[in-house]
Amino acid sequence: MSGTVAAVTHINIIQAIIAHILGLDPNSIKNYPIQPTGVTLIESRSPARIVYLNDFSHLKALKSDLTVHAL
Repeated sequence: MSGTVAAVTHINIIQAIIAHILGLDPNSIKNYPIQPTGVTLIESRSPARIVYLNDFSHLKALKSDLTVHAL
């Protein structure tokens, strides 16, 4: 199978995939902090590789005043 897949998922799923690709213990996923809306690109060719991790440069143009928003 070939092609491109976009997956929108919870942070823990991305962390588990990263641990698997890197051959790490799944309990180590907490060592890979992922921010909400972070984009991770994984190439699945053998061997799989992480091209970029937790990129949120798409948010740079946003301007927000956190004093106005509830957290």
